[in-house]
Amino acid sequence: AVRRHWMLVVAIVTVGAAATLLVARRTDPQYRAQATIWIASQTESQGRGVQLGPVRQDQLLQWESWLDLLRSYAILDPVVRDLKLYLWPQDPADSALFASFEVGTEVVAGAYLLEVAGDGTYALYSGRKRIVERGAIGDSVGRKVGFRWAPQRAPGLSGRKIRFNVTTMRTTSEQVSEALVGRVDRNASFLKIEYTGTSPTRTAAV
Repeated sequence: AVRRHWMLVVAIVTVGAAATLLVARRTDPQYRAQATIWIASQTESQGRGVQLGPVRQDQLLQWESWLDLLRSYAILDPVVRDLKLYLWPQDPADSALFASFEVGTEVVAGAYLLEVAGDGTYALYSGRKRIVERGAIGDSVGRKVGFRWAPQRAPGLSGRKIRFNVTTMRTTSEQVSEALVGRVDRNASFLKIEYTGTSPTRTAAV
């Protein structure tokens, strides 16, 4: 059967290998970071007169309360804000340009393009080349869409086209929560955390 249909066999193997290679190139690798937090018990803190933990030690299901605390916005929002997880430059080399980038409460999420002309002026576009605003580098960029960003003019910036994506703080916090896995032992002594992401540096930082 193989001798009779050798051309079909070769075609199937070739197409399968090509499809596998194509999928591998288009699929982002996943990275996982792990951490373990030791939680002091009530007995250990009695000498200091400190009540630790989100609930009292003698209450039922204390270990589940630590997981609720881990996923609360009081924990997630500062992480998202400090690490700028709401911002994704298309080129990681542009990260220094976004050092002062922040978002307000009314930020408009989406894909953006910043074009810098040779004379130091810029044009900010969103979506399908829709103009958002124009100005000069050194001024605030993107105020109309909720950006708090004033990039400084630097050598090599003229003539650049910088693409980046922005999401809201709350949406990003929800995404972090979904990628976050926490486990606590029944004695509530250790909180084990796992976080999965597509960027090795961001995943470790979170």
